[in-house]
Amino acid sequence: MELYREIRAFFIKLPYSYREISQDIIDSIWNLSRDISISAIDINKNGEVLVHAEIEFSLENWNEAIHYLRSALSLLNVKNGYIAVRKVLASANSVKTEIEGYKVTKRGVYNAELPESPDFLEDIVKFSGRNKKLQQIDAMEKLFRFIEEQEKDNPEETA
Repeated sequence: MELYREIRAFFIKLPYSYREISQDIIDSIWNLSRDISISAIDINKNGEVLVHAEIEFSLENWNEAIHYLRSALSLLNVKNGYIAVRKVLASANSVKTEIEGYKVTKRGVYNAELPESPDFLEDIVKFSGRNKKLQQIDAMEKLFRFIEEQEKDNPEETA
């Protein structure tokens, strides 16, 4: 039995022609999200744009999410993108979470597998708002990496 459903993320894979994303493009993506709940925008070196969202699933919100993604696709001049929907299911013995992918193009919306990007799926689970332990672990990992980088940059100060 399905307990809960929410739109968790928008994913766009940029073409090779993009060398660098400017602050203006990031600001434009943020400005598109005025009416929907966006929590973060991640852009990695591989040209993957992940927009984290926390949108309760309803027909009205679904239509707004598709409109948002299509607007972002046209802004970035990309042919397609993905919407990740998180489902919480209950059975007699357990509760489990599934992530469904939907491919969005100018012509339509299709039920599709999400791209093969382990970081992408891991980010959706980490930033789900329901897994605080993973968020704390991630924050500690980032803190330790920051301290290590500071020690590498200033070896005479640590001695």
